[in-house]
Amino acid sequence: AYTQIDLERIVGEFEAHGVPLSVCVVDMDWHLPGWTGYTWNKDFFPDPRGFLKGLHDRGVHACLNLHPAEGVAPKENAYEEMARHMGIDPASQVPVPFDISNPKFIEGYFKFLHHPLEEDGVDFWWMDWQQGTKTTMPGLDPLWYLNHLHSSDLARDGKKRAMAFSRWGGWGSHRYPVGFSGDSSRTWETLAFEVEITAQSANTGFGWWSHDIGGFCDGFPDDELYVRWVQFGVLSPIFRFHNWGDPTLDYRPWCKEEKYRSASLAALRFRSTIVPYLYTAAHTNHLGGVPPCVPMYFGCPDHEEAYHCPGQYLFGPSLLAAPFTTPAHPETGLAEKVVWLPPGDWYRFDSGAFYEGGRWTAVHGSLE
Repeated sequence: AYTQIDLERIVGEFEAHGVPLSVCVVDMDWHLPGWTGYTWNKDFFPDPRGFLKGLHDRGVHACLNLHPAEGVAPKENAYEEMARHMGIDPASQVPVPFDISNPKFIEGYFKFLHHPLEEDGVDFWWMDWQQGTKTTMPGLDPLWYLNHLHSSDLARDGKKRAMAFSRWGGWGSHRYPVGFSGDSSRTWETLAFEVEITAQSANTGFGWWSHDIGGFCDGFPDDELYVRWVQFGVLSPIFRFHNWGDPTLDYRPWCKEEKYRSASLAALRFRSTIVPYLYTAAHTNHLGGVPPCVPMYFGCPDHEEAYHCPGQYLFGPSLLAAPFTTPAHPETGLAEKVVWLPPGDWYRFDSGAFYEGGRWTAVHGSLE
């Protein structure tokens, strides 16, 4: 359970180490105990407005976790207003049930539960879990509709762009959230899978995809795996650290042994240098183009090889990314990746080395 002091210290560490940071996502312990909550837990966050202002003063946005499926309990600060709004006597202490298909509930859901927190400084929301896939309206998935509603509501006054952070809610969900792949395991196999699914999500238009860099849970501590995941994250649409709180899952680069520390810090700083490139890819996507990260067959549909190299992808208009997803050889200290290069002239970004296209080639790399 992270406290206000913990998060202020961690955000300050990013600043002290010269590592760019855009968003601080606060998981469910920001609110009172329970899956669902809309009231700050003052034991952990004694000064919520001061905490959010401190983030903004450092140029960091704030995102809070939501699990709205259990409705509004009497313990919530907004319960009385929400209960009256829904025709429930607050004295009854009857919880307000979650009913995202009811326009009346939707009105109060934003007016009483979210807008006041946004006035305090919350920038956007993370829809993390819903109870099932059904609502009182047949055929309406609550997650799909929440993605739609939260994105639209955030842009209600024209001051912010429509955005949410959420899971895939079915066809059409590519229009709304920055997505994530769910709770990932800390294994090399999971890393390889994340590379493949990040690119393949473009098949549904779901291009703004993220993953729990380093692994959310399970597995065993492996700093080499951590570095490779960081490097893959750098060449992903969204770069996001996240874990479930196990002390062995501390993903701050400056807490690692020197060789892992320097390699991951270099990758993080490199990320900031390609933001203009990524932003251009985002604008292209906005205008109707492809997502920033796509499988090889998007660019080379007539080449059979393009359908047989899931560990690589096209990243923006000019880069081919092929992250290392296996450990280095114990004798050489080098990782290996067999890459298919489409016809044409290719140059390794870090060294400028020339590669002739139209063939498979083995690429080797040190930890850096």
